[in-house]
Amino acid sequence: MKPILDRSGKVLAYENDVNEYRKEIRSRSNGLLGWYNPHLDKTFDRSGRCVSNSGDVRASLIPPSK
Repeated sequence: MKPILDRSGKVLAYENDVNEYRKEIRSRSNGLLGWYNPHLDKTFDRSGRCVSNSGDVRASLIPPSK
């Protein structure tokens, strides 16, 4: 898994490429936030609801840092 860092170097979330059809984003505690399917070009939230019909918007699923 590849960490996503803020400006100060703190881990915000992780990118996890499961396979060619599922590119996940996970929280610091490894909870699923959502995934992107490049073949459909759609992004889904943790419940499977489509949040974008065009493009990878996984970063928008990262909760605001405190």
